[in-house]
Amino acid sequence: MSVKPAMLTARDAATYLGLGLREVRRLVKAGELDIKYIGAKNNHEYRIVTASADAYIAALPSEPRRSA
Repeated sequence: MSVKPAMLTARDAATYLGLGLREVRRLVKAGELDIKYIGAKNNHEYRIVTASADAYIAALPSEPRRSA
């Protein structure tokens, strides 16, 4: 599965980074990861929008990490 970093949701980012959503939110609050909030009616969506996030994801393997 190939996904452009700019199109990843917070859940996708958590999967690719091997982190939980809480950890992704912590990184956002710490300013280490910038995810822009986009609301669409009843759906709430977060998209990664910064070069720093692209750098995190570019260093990852092409397949998401599997949990044990």
